Amino acid sequence: ARQTDTPRELSKFHSQPRYDCVILDTVNGPIFARILALFKCSAEGQDYSLALTHPYDAPTGISRTVDKDLELLRVRAKPRRATEFFSVESIIRGAALIEDFEKPGDYLVIDTIDGDMFLRSISLNPLRRDSD
Repeated sequence: ARQTDTPRELSKFHSQPRYDCVILDTVNGPIFARILALFKCSAEGQDYSLALTHPYDAPTGISRTVDKDLELLRVRAKPRRATEFFSVESIIRGAALIEDFEKPGDYLVIDTIDGDMFLRSISLNPLRRDSD
């Protein structure tokens, strides 16, 4: 049986909102984003599945030594006003991110979830690409 990784937004999860993160395929290449809402809309008899997302593709600045040493992929949230709509079809896969509490707005990608995520993070991480 094939497993499906279904991203979602939950308004109440243990009395707190929970929003899944994903990798999105964009015209400028893949980016990480947090799903804020999922919905369908209809126009001229056609149904569209859309995701309102908070992109995490803001520049992160100079790489920290610990990021380089551990080959961590760091992403940064854009300002909240930069939310964007994407077709649900542009979701490549779900992603696990953990906030860096020393640098609010920065997140580290957990690339050890499975082999696919590990390989994708290598291709998206300039620290790993540059070390070859």
